[in-house]
Amino acid sequence: MNNLVSTRVNTDYYYNDKRLDDDIIYEDIENGEDIENYEDSNELIGLGNKLQVKQKYIVLSSFDRDWYNCASSINPFNYKAKIGINTDNDINIYTMNIIKNIVSVGIIKLLLPNKKMLIEYSNKSEYISHHPYIMVDINHGNNTNDGTNSNINNAIGILNTVTPTNKLFSEVNYLEYKNTNGSVKNYYNNPISNISILDIKIKTELNEDPIDINDVLSINTIYSSGLNLTEVLNIKTATYFNNQFQISDIIKIQKYVYRETDTYSEGTNFNNYINKNTGHKIIGLKNSNNSYFTVTQSGSTITQTGSGNTDFNDRAFTSDDTDKIIVYEDGTTSVATYSSGTELTASITHTLPSAVTIYLKSSSSVSHYNNIIQIGIPHTISTNTGSIVEDSWWTSLKSKSSTEDDSSSSDDSGGKLINTYLQTHLFINIGYLEHENIISSQLI
Repeated sequence: MNNLVSTRVNTDYYYNDKRLDDDIIYEDIENGEDIENYEDSNELIGLGNKLQVKQKYIVLSSFDRDWYNCASSINPFNYKAKIGINTDNDINIYTMNIIKNIVSVGIIKLLLPNKKMLIEYSNKSEYISHHPYIMVDINHGNNTNDGTNSNINNAIGILNTVTPTNKLFSEVNYLEYKNTNGSVKNYYNNPISNISILDIKIKTELNEDPIDINDVLSINTIYSSGLNLTEVLNIKTATYFNNQFQISDIIKIQKYVYRETDTYSEGTNFNNYINKNTGHKIIGLKNSNNSYFTVTQSGSTITQTGSGNTDFNDRAFTSDDTDKIIVYEDGTTSVATYSSGTELTASITHTLPSAVTIYLKSSSSVSHYNNIIQIGIPHTISTNTGSIVEDSWWTSLKSKSSTEDDSSSSDDSGGKLINTYLQTHLFINIGYLEHENIISSQLI
């Protein structure tokens, strides 16, 4: 097994009943060194001690990797972890405790995001759970399972989803996968002194990532738009993303610096708000190439609410909007024909007496690809009045700085974000040997 350090102990040392109760059992070896190098110098343990197998439960979350600096190939389905403090830049995740004299490694369960994904550029949906099972490979399981292909043979665990029972399937944000056959990688004849690296790979039955994931995005700029209750912060990303990013997901941002931080002290307040540890809930998603409008519709006539007011609408309609695709909130589409600055004629009839949001896109633009994430402005809600109250420093910054500048060359610097709702959480059980004092264990 890769990245494991062998103790090279006699094969019957730990599992021979007579040997377990022998007068001479060696102390645990420090730093993973070979036992045979220390047999002359180690302390001996007297009669009254024996070895027992204990369990350590490890939880690995892909969110805890160094996602800001990691290569794009390191993602929630493919990363390296170390059991113990990390000093290696190649390791993505580490725990605080070292485990020695390991006799088994097993997968208990896996939590995967239950995202409704659209297939390529279609409006057809799919879920991770459409796959019959998920394989978890740790350092190449070396025939823990015996299957009909090498991918199964290398997997330590073959997992399938536990069917949710208390909610509709689409309402479950995460799916729990269990180890189908309870398989465990055992080191019957030769326990390992410590695990140096866990190389985690989570794959489908086709040996592919469960979804083509892109959970980390670079930020071009952040700007404000709207007024009062319609005011939002728009995070414009360097690349487009699909509907893996969804409303109500929580994103976390690191190392963003506002463009006029050195000019205005409130810029530092803005940086602290954007980079806060608790992250931000997504309240809207947009494509900067599309135009968004709040409208009503009667028959085939679409009318802007607010007569082109930019609090509700990006702009007035123009003759260039003819033949553009109208996309409604439910995903329905029609073709637009220009009528006036506040009216379009749709190719389908609708009755929309209350204001709804639509957007116009070109015929070649993919509906579910966006490059703008919207979050709330710095504010509190007054418990006395129930009204929104802007943070005073934000009001001050808007009065003196170009907070509405949506240019990609606005001189914002740094800044990446991660979607915390696209992470995997792996539960591992590690069996290890530890000395037990027989006399003490029998005291009442």
